[in-house]
Amino acid sequence: MGPADSPGRECLFVDHCEDADACPHGCDCNSVVNSDKDGFFCSPKPGYATYYPEEEYEWVSRPKENPYRLDAVNHLCASQQMPDLVLLGSPTLVLTQGQKYVEAGVKITDASTVDLKRRFTTDYR
Repeated sequence: MGPADSPGRECLFVDHCEDADACPHGCDCNSVVNSDKDGFFCSPKPGYATYYPEEEYEWVSRPKENPYRLDAVNHLCASQQMPDLVLLGSPTLVLTQGQKYVEAGVKITDASTVDLKRRFTTDYR
């Protein structure tokens, strides 16, 4: 008779994914309970991909720390949908020499909920 068969002891399945915030948005939570692992993995949902920011400064907020998270490195799941860019102002502009140019800008709509420090730059070549 082993420890699991002893009176007064029982093995219960613990669903670590019951917490809605266990994994970041865009990730599916996969609970694992077996003889050598007890916890959960965060895998990307369809249309999302595992994302590890390359530089420390890119993080705004990190995934919630959880001692049962079994992923080797904490990561986010980012949408693979490209952001929509809408040019503000005229797409063509003719200036005469000496005339001042004022950038009208661009409106960016990003469906991704990954909370990172993103940048947009313009190159005038």
